[in-house]
Amino acid sequence: MPCTRVQILTGAEKQTVLVRGVLDGRYFFKVDLSDAIFDDASCRHTVFGRTDLRRARFHNALLDNALFLRCDLTGVDLQGACLLRSRFVACIGIEPTLAASLEKRGANVLQDRECEYDESEPLSPCDE
Repeated sequence: MPCTRVQILTGAEKQTVLVRGVLDGRYFFKVDLSDAIFDDASCRHTVFGRTDLRRARFHNALLDNALFLRCDLTGVDLQGACLLRSRFVACIGIEPTLAASLEKRGANVLQDRECEYDESEPLSPCDE
């Protein structure tokens, strides 16, 4: 799958660009998306790698087969989001009650102690 580069956005741009956005197949790596609003967005096959998603809102978003790898999810709001086949790997800010809720809704949650991930390996097949 081709890799799409993403520019860093200002606070106003985050909300304007991402609400109801189609972000299918996108690759976000080391991006500050804190406080972003992804309401009704489509994020199928999207990778969030080492991304700051503190207080991000994903109301009714389609997160089918999305990957969250080593992200900060402190205060994230996933109300009504479709999480089928989504993976949350070694993310911080996932409390036990949130982890249980995510798994109940079809996501797979792996904490740091449960996974072995080589930091030197790229998150996607594209060149850094």
